Amino acid sequence: MTRFRAGDIEKFIWEHTNELAPNFSKSVLHKVRVYFNSILDEAVELEMLVKNPAAKMAVPKSGKRVAGMHLTPEQIPQILFHLNDRDRLIVRMFLVLGLRPGEMFALRWNDKEGNSLRIDSSISGGIEVDTKTEGSDSYVWLPASIDTELEFLHTITKDPAPGAFIFPSSRGTVISSSNFLFRVLKEAGKSAGIAGVNHQMLRRTCSTYMAQLTTVKDVQAHLRHTNAATTLEHYIKSIPESVRVAVEPLDHLLKSKKDQADSSN
Repeated sequence: MTRFRAGDIEKFIWEHTNELAPNFSKSVLHKVRVYFNSILDEAVELEMLVKNPAAKMAVPKSGKRVAGMHLTPEQIPQILFHLNDRDRLIVRMFLVLGLRPGEMFALRWNDKEGNSLRIDSSISGGIEVDTKTEGSDSYVWLPASIDTELEFLHTITKDPAPGAFIFPSSRGTVISSSNFLFRVLKEAGKSAGIAGVNHQMLRRTCSTYMAQLTTVKDVQAHLRHTNAATTLEHYIKSIPESVRVAVEPLDHLLKSKKDQADSSN
């Protein structure tokens, strides 16, 4: 069996992560290190390495400043204008429901339960993983207009089966969040003259405007933040009435900006 020199591997990892450092955030660099570490742990198990050369490697300092931007009310319709119907619905759901990309593209038709969506899985690295907390799923409330659009989409989709993805790729498989980012979001941002558009910006936009309509606790519940220091640590299936009440005007607030822009064109 071929054995590798730990020193050469360590050098390769260090050079590679340092090349990434100027253009990626600390969280991305940390994930890269985690992946390298997992791969090399497996190599040790297979006796291809004596020890894991990445076990104690430090993550290089990121040169990318984490943006704190969110879309302004004027920018929202500009982004939506450059999207087709389905992508516009996806982006509206990002903006209003605050979903993470892995959660969005893992949604199946049987996750829609009445006026809510069950969030119990996510796509990570092309693999569907369970995101359930102890004994419970997370739910997000659907405002009426998004609920109606999803019902219509269900009537025209190629595969309306309960277990089918709500937003499949052209081949019927799961959408890559990276592909959606670069082929849809960034292209729409470029066409609208808005830099830095990404999934995090959409989620941040959701929290920014929802905070103007309700309490921080409700925003945390809506975004499904789990933190041992908060009262939302054991988030249950029921959606607080105050959250439901806030989501509807949030949708109207964001949608009204698009309608205003459409009427002026």
